[in-house]
Amino acid sequence: ETTNHRELRYQELIRELVERDLIDLAERCAAKYSVTLLEMLGRSRMKGITTARHLLWAALYNRGCWSFPRLGRLFGRDHTTIMNGIINATQADIDSVDPPSGPPRLGPCRKPVAAPSLLPPHVERARAS
Repeated sequence: ETTNHRELRYQELIRELVERDLIDLAERCAAKYSVTLLEMLGRSRMKGITTARHLLWAALYNRGCWSFPRLGRLFGRDHTTIMNGIINATQADIDSVDPPSGPPRLGPCRKPVAAPSLLPPHVERARAS
């Protein structure tokens, strides 16, 4: 990926986060692990950065904003990478940056989010084993 493509991807992702009023959520995920927003959106595989990134993916997915393939396109990764990252994020961490507010809510995307499990059955089975 060239620098220009990477910068365009960052701009698109940040624009979408701002448009959907999710930039604060992204900043909370980055702050929880003391990383910058650009580090979290980038390609680094350092543990703190990837943990923050996985947390953001899980929070965005749980809000019902984007599917695995859409998150993959936005972050420049395969959808299965997104799925595995979400599996790695713990519910306690997700709740610490995006606390649930009672019953299932309508996210900024106005798409209903099911509770309590927000992952597809095959992901739940993989997580349980």
